[in-house]
Amino acid sequence: MISILTTDISETFVYLPQTIGTFALIWIVLIVRRIILAKNSKSEKKYFYVEDLFMALLFGYIVFVAYVVFFSRLPGSRFDVDLVPGSSWGIDSQGDAYNIENILLFIPLGFLICVSLKNMPPLVAVIICCFVSVLIEFFQHKTGRGFCQADDIITNTIGALIGVILAKIVNVNLIKKQRSL
Repeated sequence: MISILTTDISETFVYLPQTIGTFALIWIVLIVRRIILAKNSKSEKKYFYVEDLFMALLFGYIVFVAYVVFFSRLPGSRFDVDLVPGSSWGIDSQGDAYNIENILLFIPLGFLICVSLKNMPPLVAVIICCFVSVLIEFFQHKTGRGFCQADDIITNTIGALIGVILAKIVNVNLIKKQRSL
C-alpha cells in the first residue's frame, strides 16, 4: 500500500507550479495592501505579518485541492454514488489508499483555516471543511469528475479534524514560548 500512496501522491506534484503561483500572487497582494495601509496610518509600520503568509498558503492550498479533486480528471468519467459509510474500506489496497489520501489531503486545509483565521472556533473550522468536502462530492458527481462517496466526506473531515488539532497544538506551544521570553 505504501507504493500506491507514494505513486498517487507524487502524481499531484504536477500541480505545484499553479499552487506556488497562487500563493506568491496572493502573498504579494497582501503585502502591498499592508504597505498601503501602513502609509495611510500613523501606527507602527510593519509590512510582514505571519497572518498574511498563512492566508496566502491557504489560498494556494485551495487551488491545489481544486486541481487534485477536479482538474486532474476528465469530465464525465465518473458518475457513481455510494452513500454507505465504510463501504470503501478493506475492499482492496487502492481503495484503502484513496481513503488515506483523503485524510492527508484535508489535514493542511484544517490546519491552514485554523491558523489563518485565528478567532474561528475549532469546531467551526471542522464544520467548514466538512461542508467543503460535501461541495466537492456534489460537484464531482454533477461534472462526472469523481465518485460521490460518503467515505470521502468522512475521511476528509477526519483529516480536517487532525489539522485543526495540530494547529491548536502549535498555537498553544507558540503562546507558551512567547510567555517564556
